[in-house]
Amino acid sequence: MNVKDYLAMAIDGARDAGIKLMSMYHKNPQSFTSEETIAAKIEAQSILIHQLLKSDFPVLSELGAQVNYEERKDWDYFWMIDPLNGQDSFKEHKDEFTVNVALIYKEEPVLGVVYAPALDKLFFGGKEFGAYMDENMEKEHRLEIFKNKTDTLRLVTSPKGLSPKAKKYYEPLGDVETITMDSSLQWMLLAESRADVYAFFEESWEWNTAAPHAILKALNLDLKTIHNKNILTYNKLNLKNTDIIVEVE
Repeated sequence: MNVKDYLAMAIDGARDAGIKLMSMYHKNPQSFTSEETIAAKIEAQSILIHQLLKSDFPVLSELGAQVNYEERKDWDYFWMIDPLNGQDSFKEHKDEFTVNVALIYKEEPVLGVVYAPALDKLFFGGKEFGAYMDENMEKEHRLEIFKNKTDTLRLVTSPKGLSPKAKKYYEPLGDVETITMDSSLQWMLLAESRADVYAFFEESWEWNTAAPHAILKALNLDLKTIHNKNILTYNKLNLKNTDIIVEVE
């Protein structure tokens, strides 16, 4: 199967979900309650699933995590989605939230879309066809990794700052610069060659990482577990991730 055939469907779904999020986002210029944020996520997911089910592949997400492992363990291709990644950013009326769509083949993300509707930034990719930023696959929109030629290591951190675990991990690395970003846009800093390493010690789930992981795979980068450097896999019995690192070597 050519996974690229499903790219337009994934992008259209992410954009449609993003339009719904933005229609709610503009209703309140200040901030949202937790209940309003969850309601926005549910509406975006409904739109996204309606688009993706045209493929006949099943869909797995945070709001559908109750799918029994015995049912899903034999899935070949399936969608894994996060209709509102970066909920705090949305809730606090900041712009760094995304819609994430990934196509998984068995345990590996093979296509990913990360769309930031408030910033109108679109990233997509897969290891079979490369990674891109913007609407199309023209040469000037293709992403590639440019190694940092300075002596300063560029680290990604969340708006909450470095956790104690992250500080301890980064401490031996010497001269560093921290770059702050929220949601899956954190991983996209590496795709844009704006950062060199991101060690992630916060709680995360497979639907949070699948789409950016697929895009990074297209750039020969992988999300790995910190403790043993195993590449993250998907559709596990327990859908929770362990601590993660990705780095440009």
